[in-house]
Amino acid sequence: MKKHGQVVILIILSFKSKNTAQSINASLTPDNEQSSPFLRVQSSALGNELHILIIDSEGRIDRAKQTVNDILRCIAAAYRSLDAIKTNLNSSNRSL
Repeated sequence: MKKHGQVVILIILSFKSKNTAQSINASLTPDNEQSSPFLRVQSSALGNELHILIIDSEGRIDRAKQTVNDILRCIAAAYRSLDAIKTNLNSSNRSL
């Protein structure tokens, strides 16, 4: 059986605030825990940056690519949600 190399992807995203990076990281945590035995996803918020490490130990670039796409979709949805909450809070505070 031929042993394939592994695929390693590191994504670093910068946000305007540490709180945003931490909130986005928290939204990813449940998905990170559900990955396959051959796929490891770790994320951490470091200051205003979100670091995401994806390792596919079977070397399957297609699975790693799909994982990147899924994570980016989750991040975009979480960011939109945070932005909507912030907008609603700001408009509520103005009406008081």
